[in-house]
Amino acid sequence: MVLIQKEKYFLKSTNAMKEIGGYYEIEYSNIELGGIHSSALLLNSGRYALEYILRANNYRRIYVPYYICDVIFEPIAACGVEYEFYFVDEQMEPTAIPMVKEDEAFLYLNNFGFKNDYIPKLASLVNNLIVDNCQALFAPPAPGVDTFYSLRKFAGTPDGAFLYTNKRLNTELPPYDCTHTTDHLYSRGNVSPNAGFMQFRENEQKLSGIGMGQMSATTRKFLNTYDFEKNKLARDRNFLHLHHVLGQHNEYQAMDIDSVCGPLFYPLLTPSATLKQQLIANKIYVSTVFPAIHKAVPEDSYENYLSHQLIRLPIDQRYSIADMAYMARIVIDNL
Repeated sequence: MVLIQKEKYFLKSTNAMKEIGGYYEIEYSNIELGGIHSSALLLNSGRYALEYILRANNYRRIYVPYYICDVIFEPIAACGVEYEFYFVDEQMEPTAIPMVKEDEAFLYLNNFGFKNDYIPKLASLVNNLIVDNCQALFAPPAPGVDTFYSLRKFAGTPDGAFLYTNKRLNTELPPYDCTHTTDHLYSRGNVSPNAGFMQFRENEQKLSGIGMGQMSATTRKFLNTYDFEKNKLARDRNFLHLHHVLGQHNEYQAMDIDSVCGPLFYPLLTPSATLKQQLIANKIYVSTVFPAIHKAVPEDSYENYLSHQLIRLPIDQRYSIADMAYMARIVIDNL
């Protein structure tokens, strides 16, 4: 638990109209700090880490939550694997556990890294569990459970994923060439977030369809020089600040405040129809969470409500308590 002095919750920000949120700029340290997930396989992207698992195990079918990013279907389609959806409840846990056969797998999304304690329990209930920890970089993998992470969601890198699995493919993967996919990282740091946004979108598109590969040499170098502990502590601090101020307004229940572990965002769930637009108008960039979900789920489902009403507030290492106070004030003023 990160402790914060009470008076800091009410600091007034001097950063009016500061741009908050969005993609990362490139970040380096001048000293070697030891990296993160040193025993994992280093791949180019989280989606290809899932493809690695599917191919190594020759799975025929996979159970997938409705509430998940649609890029996950790229590796599923590439492997020719059948899929079947399942629902989750307000604790983000499956409403029903299927009988998973030997040639099938069950994919579980660790939303914002708050389901770490639940994963071992789920592993005891379902066969061939795969954990998507792309929103939980700092969560340790459960022993014996295939688990993958995305580095790009937490830091300014052109590629990067970590994979824990006991199965190995016999083929050696080519290293990812990021020569032409780093421009947006420097544009944000040297100019502004908007300056490199289209380049950021282009990089996202380039990662689609490139196939499995090893992590690029550029990102491997980044691992040894980046202060991951500072990243995590900043996220913990900022999350706890926002929750102290906004918790009473938040409908999202699947958060264990006592086990905060470097969350990706602060998930704010409210019925407000205009809050997101007000945040963007104040240069706080909040994206729509899994926008394609509403096309696949019933209108009265919890997943549909989440896809429309959940706002992911930026809490990462680039921002201070003063930034959180500024953002919280805008939220409260527009509820």
